[in-house]
Amino acid sequence: MVGVLAGVLLASPGVRASDIPLMFTATITSAGTCSWSASPASQTLDATDASDLIGKNTASVTLTGKSITWTISGCPKLGVASVTPRMTVSGTPNTEVPLGGNRAWLSKDAGTAGGTSKGFSIVLMKTATATFTASSLYKIDGTQTIPIGSLGAGANIPDNTQVVLYAGMTCGATTDCLPAGKQAGTLQSTLTFDLVYQ
Repeated sequence: MVGVLAGVLLASPGVRASDIPLMFTATITSAGTCSWSASPASQTLDATDASDLIGKNTASVTLTGKSITWTISGCPKLGVASVTPRMTVSGTPNTEVPLGGNRAWLSKDAGTAGGTSKGFSIVLMKTATATFTASSLYKIDGTQTIPIGSLGAGANIPDNTQVVLYAGMTCGATTDCLPAGKQAGTLQSTLTFDLVYQ
């Protein structure tokens, strides 16, 4: 015997259940933070004769630097179209250089921490050899950003991305490199790097 179960739903015209709105909320978090490191963590530049720098660091004289390689990994993969990943750098502008002019590119730690030399500075260069021109150097006063490869707005930073920078020694441009006030000795500059999205 086969049984058949059938049901009929009858609805009266004009009778309707009331709407029940449901609101959903959620929070999206990004637990990841970038990890990055510099190699080497500190850099010692080759000893240089002061006479090789004084009066010679015009825009046509080449500076030679030593490399620092930054490796960046583990950044959140949340590219935001309106911001670009970049690095910033800040140091202590060398107060032995006249205010304004080239001071924004010339770094030396303050006081005795900067060493015994006078009128000499560390510069951060874009390539292994550079001229003392704004297009060849990075400012160390925190006002300039350093690109991370060719990453543009909205880009995520791939793991193991490397940024190579170069540090060199100079007394600056022609107007900064006159013999007056220069003294050979030690030189130290501490630069602080940061990773930003802007």
